[in-house]
Amino acid sequence: IDLESKDGSLSSVKISNNLMQKWDVSLEDLDRIAWENTKANNPAVVEDLFEVIKDSMLPSIMSDLEVSKDEAEEIFRNMNIDAGPRMICVSNKIKMFGAVSILDHVVQDEVKEALGEDFYVIPSSVHEVLCIGKSQVDDYRTLETMIQDVNTTQVRPEEVLSGKPYYVDVARHLL
Repeated sequence: IDLESKDGSLSSVKISNNLMQKWDVSLEDLDRIAWENTKANNPAVVEDLFEVIKDSMLPSIMSDLEVSKDEAEEIFRNMNIDAGPRMICVSNKIKMFGAVSILDHVVQDEVKEALGEDFYVIPSSVHEVLCIGKSQVDDYRTLETMIQDVNTTQVRPEEVLSGKPYYVDVARHLL
């Protein structure tokens, strides 16, 4: 249950088995209601990772170097951050607990359209996942090792989603 305080801060409450029994709601009904509410109140956001990085870095570049937005964008382009394979970031509009969005078939279709092929999901955290086209992955084990390294050094333990990549067969909507 998402809660918003008067000051605009967000918090949440986990729904326990006791609450489900008290409400007399089944797991299936709760799942359906959660998906409906999530889509309506906090829809998925599918973005090119390069744009996500740019949007997060531009304010710092502008303030640290005291340059205009156009100049900051030029500096960012010269950093060659987009030199690697194209990746897509999937989250939600508030960038909190958005990794679940990848389970939505419409989102999977959107990612496939952006990448032009089926893809692997890199579980970045409970907040977002990264997606990379299957042709860009030479070795599943290397990808798995990278995820585990990032999880142990960059992600808080309570925000770790998984230690392995997942393949998405979009035609069958199978993760």
